[in-house]
Amino acid sequence: MSAVTGPVVSAEPAGDGATPAPLLGVEDLGYSYGAVAAVRRLSLTVNEGEIVALLGPNGAGKSTALRAISGMRRASSGRVTFAGQRVERWSSDRIARLGMALVPEGRGIFPELTVDENLRMGGYTVEAGVLPERIAEVGGVFPILAERSGQPAGTLSGGEQQQLAIARALLARPRLLVLDEMSLGLAPLVVADLYQTVRAINRSGTAVLLVEQQVALALEVADRVYFIERGEVTMNGPAERFRSAGTVTRAYLGDSAGEASSGGDDDEPTLERVNVPLRSRHTRALQRLAQERGVSVGEVVAGAIEKYLDALERR
Repeated sequence: MSAVTGPVVSAEPAGDGATPAPLLGVEDLGYSYGAVAAVRRLSLTVNEGEIVALLGPNGAGKSTALRAISGMRRASSGRVTFAGQRVERWSSDRIARLGMALVPEGRGIFPELTVDENLRMGGYTVEAGVLPERIAEVGGVFPILAERSGQPAGTLSGGEQQQLAIARALLARPRLLVLDEMSLGLAPLVVADLYQTVRAINRSGTAVLLVEQQVALALEVADRVYFIERGEVTMNGPAERFRSAGTVTRAYLGDSAGEASSGGDDDEPTLERVNVPLRSRHTRALQRLAQERGVSVGEVVAGAIEKYLDALERR
């Protein structure tokens, strides 16, 4: 991957000195799967030129929130404002044309189509006469895609497929790039390279809203961060405030987890955060179970693991 050398998006001027409205404003957003509330009263903002991270444990409602914000799901309640327009009832296509581009979890590429065909499929909002120029532009950001334009996308490595998904989103020169679990299933060096490119894209003028399981990495690249659990924001603020391990541990596991390692400077953390890939139906089942018990999804999973390990020890 190479650095972004030209503007990916032309940001609008700030105006006459007055504080501009956020590029994206989300107020009291709600989304439910039947009787299960996956997102509840979620509020956040993304300003022009910012990188904002939405973080939380598995099943917290992060990906669901992104889908509702981008129009992939119809919000049950709340308000979404993007680029000065109320969009919570808009289709994803209409929101995309306004300048929001979602790179979904799992990348969403067409494996049987070539790299070039995937890019052209993603360029449906771009005028036909301009599309070749845009494809060449994203090829400058991700040179490997230009080299493999005729290759079936399904034969690319995981990192190259993620590059393709991001490149496809950049074709429309979005004002806001929304990234859902970009690092999922990728090697650390590949992830580090991708985030260097995301930073370059951001420096060129594109705001970024990201969901990321690798918390430390997200805190390094983000300007601001929102932590959510059970669909609600529990903490938010400048990312630098949350870069200490203790703060992040408490954000995910509660204050008692931070106290567990307070015995001295030589204490090692007694808890480790583990990413567990789940199918959507399993996630919804866990959310229902957690809601019934009045606990977090993390506590349900931790309890199941503890029972399993106890059973192993008794063998």
